[in-house]
Amino acid sequence: MKDINRIKTDMFKQINECIHHSYLKKYLHAPKVDEDKLTLLVAMCNELNVEEKVLHTYIITTMLVQIALDTHELVAVGSNSSDKQQKVQQLTVLAGDYFSGLYYKLLADIEDTQMIKLLAESIKLINEHKIRVYRHDLTYPEPLFDSIKIIEGQLFKNIAKTFQLLFWGEIIPEILLLKRLYKEQSELSSSGYSAISSYLLKETYEVQPNIQYSSQEIEREILEKFEEAISISNKKITNLLASQNISSTLKVEITSMIKKFVSQVHVIVEEG
Repeated sequence: MKDINRIKTDMFKQINECIHHSYLKKYLHAPKVDEDKLTLLVAMCNELNVEEKVLHTYIITTMLVQIALDTHELVAVGSNSSDKQQKVQQLTVLAGDYFSGLYYKLLADIEDTQMIKLLAESIKLINEHKIRVYRHDLTYPEPLFDSIKIIEGQLFKNIAKTFQLLFWGEIIPEILLLKRLYKEQSELSSSGYSAISSYLLKETYEVQPNIQYSSQEIEREILEKFEEAISISNKKITNLLASQNISSTLKVEITSMIKKFVSQVHVIVEEG
């Protein structure tokens, strides 16, 4: 675990150096590195039998892709805005593209076309399922929460599958799904709206999306759907941790991470 924390600290510093751009900094908030995803990625990649330079490149490039995806989500579509706001929106799109370009360059430097293809395929699938969620597309045969798991964890799952790290390919998407569920649940509780709850509302009642709930009964039923999904995800994680021979320290780290998700929900709800 000490080695994982050392690599994580080093990677966090290097990633922030990569994404620093003086011009973008003048107009945009600095993108945030998701420390939970970085911790899980480092723990997984630390099991790869590759030289340290390649290991670090895999970690940095994967997080750059994640940052690019997160940055593009900040773009508001179809909103009336001032010239200054439009410039910020345009720069946000370019910033996401810039971060994506960085990952291509880093992998090209070590001539790893396999990883370039792997990440590109992940991006394509993630974006398809983001469109499903944000357009409230009810035509998909898979349950909504399967799409959320793909959005949050497909990058990591594909890497795990490629290098036959099957345990990590199962548990990381499940942990990240749980994190997203807690976040969406807290948004619904504090503001009456979240992206997933809006989809569930349309799916359940076939009404127009993106509206405030007028009925406590409807809101309670949507919250129950979150509770059910959270319970299922928690059980899956518990079973995976019990079935795998990983260090007790790493198990404690994962358990502490999940407890943090819960505590963050309580803080957001209280502030709301």
